[in-house]
Amino acid sequence: MDEICICNDGNHETCEQSYLFVPSAWIIFTQFGLAAECAIVNTIVIVIFLHPKNRTPSTILLSALVATDCLTAILSQIPYFVAYNFHYDELFVDEDGYFGGWFWPEVYSSCIVFTPLSNIAFGFHTISICLTVMLNIQKVVALQFPFWTMLNVGNKTTVSVICLIFVVVVSIFAWVTVSDIRTLFKGEDDACCYKDPLNANDIEGFTTATKVFMIVAVLVVILCTAYICVKLWSVGRNIQRTRNPISQRKTRRSLKVSAVDFIHFIRDSWNFQKCDNDIVILLSKDDRKVYTEAGTTADKILTEDCIDQVHDIIESDLSDGKYYEVLREMTTQYKIILSEGNCEYISEKRTMTIVAFTVGAVFGTIVLTFSVCALILNRKQGRYQKQSDDEEIEKKVVRTSRPVYHSNHSFDGVTGEDICNIDKDNNEGIKDNC
Repeated sequence: MDEICICNDGNHETCEQSYLFVPSAWIIFTQFGLAAECAIVNTIVIVIFLHPKNRTPSTILLSALVATDCLTAILSQIPYFVAYNFHYDELFVDEDGYFGGWFWPEVYSSCIVFTPLSNIAFGFHTISICLTVMLNIQKVVALQFPFWTMLNVGNKTTVSVICLIFVVVVSIFAWVTVSDIRTLFKGEDDACCYKDPLNANDIEGFTTATKVFMIVAVLVVILCTAYICVKLWSVGRNIQRTRNPISQRKTRRSLKVSAVDFIHFIRDSWNFQKCDNDIVILLSKDDRKVYTEAGTTADKILTEDCIDQVHDIIESDLSDGKYYEVLREMTTQYKIILSEGNCEYISEKRTMTIVAFTVGAVFGTIVLTFSVCALILNRKQGRYQKQSDDEEIEKKVVRTSRPVYHSNHSFDGVTGEDICNIDKDNNEGIKDNC
């Protein structure tokens, strides 16, 4: 792809044309769209992380990491985007490529701009790698030396280290950029020519050092990640005791880490862990959460299931803020569990309670059913008796009414009453002869 020409600047040096490979259009626009989306999302993430309530050494490191990744993605796509959109007529089709693409013979005016831009993008990528390594090392140190980390690793220290990394990397790549620009010169028809940089010992040394640095960084990240996973897996029962998954997601992310660090500090400073049979209970009044960590010996008896069962017993008191009762009940239950060798008595007690409640509920249901049935029968008998009495009364009751005076009735002038003759007929019926 190199093209030989004679330069027109009077030095008659051999020109090796600088070419830029431009990928297919769909690749260019996909990468540029992803870079734009990365910029928007990462800006939101930085604003959230750097909020005063969320500022910690970890969030500051993550914010710097997000910013460098964003700048790397944007700056690295600018040359391809400009070449395709503004110099399309100057592109030559790459006939040997699997996914298509073009070669752009760069002109000197664009070459002196895109070369430093590419170096700056690679510099931000290097800073991103350094911050990733630093973040992993910080987590390892925090797990290994929690109290020292709390005292010495703060926001100002983190910002200072980030600035130091930035200054060192920028200084190195500034020197590389100056060296690259010195190899460029203007050829015929404004061609961008360069001297073969691979013959320069300093460039070869920089390339080798960069590759070695990348390999070491990857190994450090892998080792730190493996250590963190093993440490968190074997450290004990540092589990936040809460049953509500929604509240778990809403809980501050640093709460568990702080609790774990503080418990480790207590165990290390008070030499609790010598026999590995110690149990440390940490209660957070502000968050109303309880943490329990047991040594490896005690953990064989005081299992996670036992801790969960004890937590169920004290959960109501913990929600009500009865912290003294919570600690007293937890210590009492843990003593019983360690003396018994298991926590089956809690399950048995719950089983007996459930059985008693079930028997009582069944017995109460039976009694209530009989009572309702007896009440219904009593009401039916009462209604039947009342109906019989009403029928009997209807047979015996004589209804009289004041008659209208006419010639067939006599009137007692002394008493002022009607005189009626009431007789029974042969059928035992009532016959009114009024």
